[in-house]
Amino acid sequence: MPRLFGTNGIRGIVNEDMNTDLALNIGMAIGTYIEGGKVAIATDTRTSNDMLKSAVFSGLLTTGSSIVDLGIVPTPVLQYYVKNSETQHGIVITASHNPPNFNGIKCVDGDGTELSRENEEKIEALYFSKSFNEVPWNRIGGVTKEANAIEPYIRGIIKNIDSEAVRKARPKVVLDCGNGAGSLVSPYLLEDWDVKL
Repeated sequence: MPRLFGTNGIRGIVNEDMNTDLALNIGMAIGTYIEGGKVAIATDTRTSNDMLKSAVFSGLLTTGSSIVDLGIVPTPVLQYYVKNSETQHGIVITASHNPPNFNGIKCVDGDGTELSRENEEKIEALYFSKSFNEVPWNRIGGVTKEANAIEPYIRGIIKNIDSEAVRKARPKVVLDCGNGAGSLVSPYLLEDWDVKL
């Protein structure tokens, strides 16, 4: 059986090997694997994020899964959210450090860690066999939005850092978030610590 998942999710060039057909069918495979459970989804800031997220949404909803849409957040925010919420799984539409013509689909387990290779293989088997659990019209899943996933994550970091020691040290920091999702978290953390940017 061919392998879809690499060391950090599925990645490819947008509208070539990473297209809406793949995203739709991976969504159905994941939804079948989680048996229609609740899943949180987030994206990075790539141009193709909405296109691929919409296709994954459709696949998940077809299997009766319910979705919590976190919008654009860094991957660790989604992982923290999944670990500390009622969602059983998470999906991030991201290709991390790859160039902008790439995108990807990364799965997160209920404890906030990356899905194991064994479970990725189960999703791959469903994808290639097209053994999807497509539910009747009255069991199709729904989508809710969570606009405040970043705040609990920031509080969680602050709780585990000696903020006073950071403030006392008064470090000067050069920060370049590269227009990525980290720009929604890192500057605010540093501001809280009175770090000079």
